[in-house]
Amino acid sequence: NIDFICNQINITHVINCAGCVSFTEPLEVAATSNITSALQLQALTRKLNNKDALYVYMSTAFVHGGETGSSESPLTDNLYSLGHHDPAEVYKSMIETQAYASTVMRDLRFPNTYAFSKCICEHLLCRDNGVRTKIIRPCIVGPSVQHPFEGWAGDKPSTLVAAACLYLKYQYNLWSFGKERAPVIPVDIVTRFILAKCFQSPIVNKTPPCNEDIDNILSDNSSSSAGDEFFHGDVDTALSEDTSVFVGDEAVIGREKMSIHTAAWDTSSPESS
Repeated sequence: NIDFICNQINITHVINCAGCVSFTEPLEVAATSNITSALQLQALTRKLNNKDALYVYMSTAFVHGGETGSSESPLTDNLYSLGHHDPAEVYKSMIETQAYASTVMRDLRFPNTYAFSKCICEHLLCRDNGVRTKIIRPCIVGPSVQHPFEGWAGDKPSTLVAAACLYLKYQYNLWSFGKERAPVIPVDIVTRFILAKCFQSPIVNKTPPCNEDIDNILSDNSSSSAGDEFFHGDVDTALSEDTSVFVGDEAVIGREKMSIHTAAWDTSSPESS
């Protein structure tokens, strides 16, 4: 009941942890599962009677194409540059012919459609100035270190198990860490991280947005369901280049109400963190 959700109860946070975690889905399926649904939930958050409601989107730490970070020069918490490519046009291509999107994915050296769809989604979410939005970028989520007990991985195989299985089957489609430690974060640690970021005080950036309508991207005859009643509002036409932010810090993307946080972890991470 949309009226009940939007007008009759007070919702403070919309936390979107859903998504298709398969690395080998066609571009159209990845776009529908990981982009369309995320945009619809952000649009629904905009309709809530609580105009300070926060929309939280689970992305991935692997949104930097073929780039690799290091302790001396870590990958930043900013949006990954798509160069001259328009994310809205890439998204449109993903749900239609896939030709242009396939070229962009190859040129930017994304290893799989999952990471590529998350990157495009981040750009599109950042274009809605009407909703407070946080993007969380966890690395590979693995079994817990403490809660509810050490080694807990849920009732179903964790993404750590899934990633290992897929790597054995589709090695060319996943990430190669070489001699580096695999970036795996325990599920209980990342859960605490998400909740901490959800309830921290917002950082406000006074940079004014530049907007345009996004509805023309998604027509009624589109193969996706993104053009439904929730999809109304404006999007930025330009996203500024931001100063580098070290992993774990908060990056405010070109305007108020928007931030990105990376949840990175490996076996060298101190227990105190």
